[in-house]
Amino acid sequence: MGSDLLRFRAELERAFENRLRDEVECTKTRFPFETVSVLDEMIRASSGPSLSTYLLESGTLNQFRELCIHRSAYQLRKPIPIRLEYPD
Repeated sequence: MGSDLLRFRAELERAFENRLRDEVECTKTRFPFETVSVLDEMIRASSGPSLSTYLLESGTLNQFRELCIHRSAYQLRKPIPIRLEYPD
């Protein structure tokens, strides 16, 4: 069962990566620290609507629910800063 699951996951990842390569122009960087600036440029060059605009104008209820699920999970992973102060 475990190997079937891993095989299925690999197939999904391959399909996702192939689609991503089809949709996004390949940009090469020489250094890892250039990645952030390349991603910023790609976002600025995008002609599509933002995620919130897309959901507002043409998103479905299921897409909105999916966003809420993933955003909630992401926010739970972030540590909540707690500041403890002790009186002198």
